[in-house]
Amino acid sequence: MVVNIIEVQQYMNSFTMFQKPDLGLLKETKKINVSFHHHTKTRISTSIQIGQFKAKVNFPIEGYKNHCEREMNYFSGTTEISHYFVKSKKQNFEAYKQYLTKLIPMVITDYFKLEMDEINIILELRDF
Repeated sequence: MVVNIIEVQQYMNSFTMFQKPDLGLLKETKKINVSFHHHTKTRISTSIQIGQFKAKVNFPIEGYKNHCEREMNYFSGTTEISHYFVKSKKQNFEAYKQYLTKLIPMVITDYFKLEMDEINIILELRDF
């Protein structure tokens, strides 16, 4: 899968809670919006958005340091495990973008069960 990263300035977006992903929209546009925020000073949480669907995608990717945390999901009442990307001198913003080039295709193929030839990651720029 060819992965392109398109960096855009931070913008306002909305989503609908508990919305199912519009996989038809993903296949048609070949783009997925990605945003991140600091869970802590050195731990980065990653979210994806497709149409009105938004979800955290904090999965471990081989070759990248991550921090594993168990958290309670108060909507479902279950425990979730998040593997946050660890920001460091070696794992800077450029490393994070490389991490996304592995993470997003894995999410598309393993979780959405889609085969795509190309995906454009629309990366919302923030302070890293």
